[in-house]
Amino acid sequence: MWQTDISVDTKYNLRKYIDKYLKESEIAYTSVSVGQREVFSIAEQDDKKRGVLRNIVSKLLLVNLKCYYLLENIDINTLTGEKALLLAEMLCFDSSFERDVVLEILPLQYEYSIDGIFNFKMKEIRANWDYLRDLYSRASGNSNDILLLSKYVHDSACDISKKIYLTKKSSGAYLFDISSGECVDNVYLSENEKFNTLNTIVSTHTTELYVDKKCKFLIDSDLLSNVMDIKFV
Repeated sequence: MWQTDISVDTKYNLRKYIDKYLKESEIAYTSVSVGQREVFSIAEQDDKKRGVLRNIVSKLLLVNLKCYYLLENIDINTLTGEKALLLAEMLCFDSSFERDVVLEILPLQYEYSIDGIFNFKMKEIRANWDYLRDLYSRASGNSNDILLLSKYVHDSACDISKKIYLTKKSSGAYLFDISSGECVDNVYLSENEKFNTLNTIVSTHTTELYVDKKCKFLIDSDLLSNVMDIKFV
């Protein structure tokens, strides 16, 4: 059996994400609030779940905490469609590099203090996030500027070999990577499923999205067509 903890300051509002990811992965845990900290104590028999847990911590840092950081540091008063698209693009900017860095850090941690790793181990990655903050500050704030910035960020990381298919299952939106033959992990950021679907699509870095004609309602095709080609099939 192996044991470890995940902990984080309550101000980051990560509890619901940690609960969701641990339950979905069938990792045994208990949780408690201690002062201003949320603590999740994990005890597992299966050694393979160490890797699963590291992937969860990586997702917490590079998706959920990154979203918190960007929203705290850029001036988004109302998350309009254009701003939601730009936020999605910024969240997956340089994601391969950031994931590689985090997955080098995590095996060295006996326990996972999310904010501790963020504040003391992720200087290089935080510089990336501050670059995005500064990039956003240069846009005038009108819709056209925001869409152009979204296109610039998307094109800087797009993968022209990727083709993604979107349909719906009972559990919600389902994305399939036609190129690799694998399903795409859904991004979970809010209770708004359309926003989560938008972020999942953008996270693939695709340039071509194929959408089941019966599932047009899952996306804002006019918005997404600013950064990728959309075909209804």
